[in-house]
Amino acid sequence: MKEQGETVDEAAWQARLSQLTRQGKRVVALGYQPVAGDIADVEDLTIGQDFHLAGMAGIIDPPVLVWPMPSGSCGTLVSRSR
Repeated sequence: MKEQGETVDEAAWQARLSQLTRQGKRVVALGYQPVAGDIADVEDLTIGQDFHLAGMAGIIDPPVLVWPMPSGSCGTLVSRSR
């Protein structure tokens, strides 16, 4: 992986990614890919070429309330993470 001609420390990025996922966070990578101004259609083959990784974020999903089934199988309100 390279960033503007410089080598990026992949091990450091992977370590940070692992740390965030061990904390139970959902990790989202942020990046961009420059394209010519006259491009009208996106082609699958060009996606990812010259892609620039800008960073990543760890997000905590809020708990989701799950309603019990009316069949009486459990009879309580349960809260769980997505």
